[in-house]
Amino acid sequence: METPRPTILILEDDNFISTFLKAKFDEQFDTIMAADTAAARQALDQRTVDLIILDIILPREDGYHFLQELKKSGSPHRRIPVIILSNIDDPADIKRGLKLGAMEFLIKANQVPEDIVRKVATYLTRPAPGA
Repeated sequence: METPRPTILILEDDNFISTFLKAKFDEQFDTIMAADTAAARQALDQRTVDLIILDIILPREDGYHFLQELKKSGSPHRRIPVIILSNIDDPADIKRGLKLGAMEFLIKANQVPEDIVRKVATYLTRPAPGA
């Protein structure tokens, strides 16, 4: 019996970036795409997600608020690892994302897709925090 592939939720509103990331992740993982936080919440309610790639600048609700809600006590999804992938590079914003519970804050312009895939694979082999 085959082991199920981990599922990655990519929360990114830029269609070019999300399609490019999906193509890279599909080689090793099942991927779910969400262009906004409402679609991401719906996906989380319908599927088991093993890791979330989160952009910060999103329509209607920013990634920080989504992350804060995801990680709050009582959330059934609070133990899902989150990697922020954003072009925001202000140290205060990076600190905020990590403080809210992201495992890592990656700057899009400084990353190649293969490195992002490797980082995701690393987090999927670690036990979840608080597990």
